[in-house]
Amino acid sequence: MALTAPRTRANDRLTPPPDPAYNYPASTRKRTRFYDAYDKQHHLKSFRQLCRDEGVDHTTGLRWKRQRETMGHLAMRTTRGISKKPLGRKSKVTLAMCQMLVDPTQNPVRDQDLNAQIQYYKLPIKRR
Repeated sequence: MALTAPRTRANDRLTPPPDPAYNYPASTRKRTRFYDAYDKQHHLKSFRQLCRDEGVDHTTGLRWKRQRETMGHLAMRTTRGISKKPLGRKSKVTLAMCQMLVDPTQNPVRDQDLNAQIQYYKLPIKRR
């Protein structure tokens, strides 16, 4: 008798799974429903009761409420952590160089091609 691999296609799987894989609400729809219910009923019910009715943990509801106050409409989506630092490498062109390139009194070759301006001022950049 030959050994064969176990049959996987014949196994029944629940799709989608009944619970989220992690211990937090992963659905953006749940967050949107929570915001809609909060807008309609925040003056009628307490915040805790509203969270209970929507099936959201109280601390999660507070966090979502705070996010909407700070981020506005972007809080409807699941967002990654927003960095305080500028992302990417530092620019070789300083703010003073940019101001000089835009100012018509300081830049006599302003109307020419970008490559001509780079050569004229010997800027530390290349055209991409």
